[in-house]
Amino acid sequence: MRQIADIERQIHRHVEERWAEDVAAEVTGEKTWWPRQYALGRPDAATVADGYDDLIDLVDRWRTWASTHGAAVVESNIRIEGVTYPILSHVLVPSLDVAARVAGARWAPRLRHAREYCSLIDTRFPYRRNVISKIVRAVVDWAPVDVDLLVRAASWFEESPISGLSPRQVPLEGFHTKWLESRRAVVARLAGLDDLGLLPPHPARIHFTYLDPQHIEAGGRKHDSATVGDAFTPAYPPHLVVICENKDTAIYFPEMPDAIAVEGAGSGAAAFAAFSWLRDAPLVVYWGDMDADGLRILAQFRTAGISAESLFMDVPTYERWEAFGTNTDKRGDAISADGRPAPAHLEHHERALYELLNDSTSARCRRVEQERIPLADAHAAIRQMQAAAATP
Repeated sequence: MRQIADIERQIHRHVEERWAEDVAAEVTGEKTWWPRQYALGRPDAATVADGYDDLIDLVDRWRTWASTHGAAVVESNIRIEGVTYPILSHVLVPSLDVAARVAGARWAPRLRHAREYCSLIDTRFPYRRNVISKIVRAVVDWAPVDVDLLVRAASWFEESPISGLSPRQVPLEGFHTKWLESRRAVVARLAGLDDLGLLPPHPARIHFTYLDPQHIEAGGRKHDSATVGDAFTPAYPPHLVVICENKDTAIYFPEMPDAIAVEGAGSGAAAFAAFSWLRDAPLVVYWGDMDADGLRILAQFRTAGISAESLFMDVPTYERWEAFGTNTDKRGDAISADGRPAPAHLEHHERALYELLNDSTSARCRRVEQERIPLADAHAAIRQMQAAAATP
């Protein structure tokens, strides 16, 4: 005879798999998957003979369990060697709510939201019942204001399927690019569209600072930007490009001949690799925070085709500045190791630092921020890198 925990796991799995379809069926008046019987199994003669008291105890526990959760037990008798024994054959779970009660406390409020959202969506889109369960499954953990916006947005796009607008231009209160980024597929499905017909995202842009003293003394501009896909040539072809994770570090980097400091935040590595003057510079240096994320970004630049050398991203440098490290991010949340292996394209000394910083058993600081290190030290280190590169 099956144990209570075995049946509970099965019910939990069925709730996870079926809840959205059942909520949709309730709202649309269709037949739900419940009630559902779960077979408890038939004990054999040896079990009855050797452990009848334990079997009766399990039957009693099943009765108590069913009464507590709102389920029912199905009575049965078995005959073994001419003797009749009272037993249970099944547990009957009458509804999704009872099954959810078994599955855990989080399910009651979740189902409440699901029913509210499903009713709202079905009222406005009764002709989308073929996808309503998928929509509800996608939005069940959304805030009510976002579900309301979903309904209004799907209605708008249904009437304007080829708008030619950017997300920011869609005339809906609360609708914006960031909201849409993670919800585009749900909006399109509810609107009955394959695509929302919006303008593509604007091309990526990089920002940088000219460091060459002669250029600056001659009155040339100090700060500049370039857009991917746009015709652009910098004021001079750089022999050195320093990509700085921190914006202020790039802006205030000390002057260096034929050099450009690029702000590393805000664009993916592919955006930087799109500019041949940056990608093919004789020396490209990446300087980021000493943390797992900074080393992953470094690896992404190399994957994109930028042969960047790292600055201050090794264990000795970490140990030199570790006293100024932190275990919290800018929001005050703890920085924790996530167990991901070191990415490809890291050199041996960089990989050693990554493994140290991403070791879940380590009590050491997870991050030493770039701005903790004086710019003068970075300037001197890069001068050494240039000298080493120039040595035959």
